[in-house]
Amino acid sequence: MTWETVRLGDVADVVSGATPKTDVSEYWGGSVAWATPAEISKLVDKYISRTERTLTQLGLASSGAKLLPPNSVLLSSRAPIGLVAINTVPMATNQGFKSLVPSERILPTYLYWWLESHTAVLQSRGRGATFLELSKSEVERVSLPLPPLPEQRRIAAILDEADALRALNQRQSEAIDSLVAAAFESVLTHSSGSLTTIAALVESSQYGTSAKAGPTGTYPILRMGNITSDGRIDLSDMKYINLEAKERSKYLVRSGDVLFNRTNSADLVGKTAVYREDEPRAFAGYLVRLRPKEPEFGDYVSGYLNSRVGKLTLRKMAKSIVGMANINAREVQAIRLPVPESTALKRFVAIREIADSQRRALAARTHELDALFASLQHRAFRGEL
Repeated sequence: MTWETVRLGDVADVVSGATPKTDVSEYWGGSVAWATPAEISKLVDKYISRTERTLTQLGLASSGAKLLPPNSVLLSSRAPIGLVAINTVPMATNQGFKSLVPSERILPTYLYWWLESHTAVLQSRGRGATFLELSKSEVERVSLPLPPLPEQRRIAAILDEADALRALNQRQSEAIDSLVAAAFESVLTHSSGSLTTIAALVESSQYGTSAKAGPTGTYPILRMGNITSDGRIDLSDMKYINLEAKERSKYLVRSGDVLFNRTNSADLVGKTAVYREDEPRAFAGYLVRLRPKEPEFGDYVSGYLNSRVGKLTLRKMAKSIVGMANINAREVQAIRLPVPESTALKRFVAIREIADSQRRALAARTHELDALFASLQHRAFRGEL
């Protein structure tokens, strides 16, 4: 079946956003929702119903921004290009949007999914020396396939259902994270109240190698980017390094070692994770290896430093050096923390091990669902569903 090809300007009105003067209090805090690209980037689904800031009617009129009716498709046109959402209430936007008010010829959900799957096309049309931006005329010229309304509805429903499966998978992952966090809080709750130090729980510390890594080498090397902000190790982006035999005991990690990110931004310094792989890997100079005296002590140290109270402690003690924050090996070992009760700590470790197994299964499921969703998107707009 051959579908009509149309331009966005033929099936939707393209509306630019604007910002009132920020120093006029009478323009702000009213009943008019006012969206920014940053808010769209935080959405967990395709709908937006409230915004962090609002305008008064006077502010709306003064800015030249237009009030978009519900079921418009918000499209960010800079910083970055290509974020999309559907508003459920009347809404204005800042100047970072070229939003679309669909005509009766195109369904908002169909338009949303087409735009969401063609981010690269939209970005390729951006122009500008300082930063790329989509102009209103450029958005109007973008071409897309336009099947009959029943087919649009069917395509949107299929993609909605596939996306809902991905969202369910994500919620399950978040529920596991919450369970592990609660289990660690139980360890703190059951402590005697006596304090110890991280130094008392580890047998050694070691800074990583400063040698330059590259695309080849005898050992993969963990860098600060491989430690995630939620206390895990991401092995998807690895570089390699050569180590002489005499260096291996210093610069290799083994399963159960704790890696601590000693230098980073103020928000990220102190990222901590337990290395749980059997394969030995090197570690880079911005990391500190802490080798625990007992296996469960690694879980405890990492859990504490990734907890709310641990992160507050790290934030307070970090020293700024040329825009970066630093916590050295001596300082992290001096951190005081409750003496863990043995039974509660072992229970936490058991829960964490089960959670890790479930996370691996969910990660495999996420990969499958993402691949399925990408295939459905590709086929949907080619008339192959």
